[in-house]
Amino acid sequence: MRSSCQACSLIMVTLGSSLVSAILTVISSVTAGSSGGHGGWIPENLNVGHLDRFFWLMAALQLINLIVFM
Repeated sequence: MRSSCQACSLIMVTLGSSLVSAILTVISSVTAGSSGGHGGWIPENLNVGHLDRFFWLMAALQLINLIVFM
């Protein structure tokens, strides 16, 4: 039972990481075209980008998740 619960926990961590990776890829491709050639929200040079907008987006998604959960 203990190993089954640990396996489920690790699967959820893996799925969450994969989902964030997919969201990051979509956000990078969408914002790269609208930023005027600056690389979008998450460019190679993080000092130029807008990583704060990505974190606000993730916070909004978590708020929506909380509301659905409630």
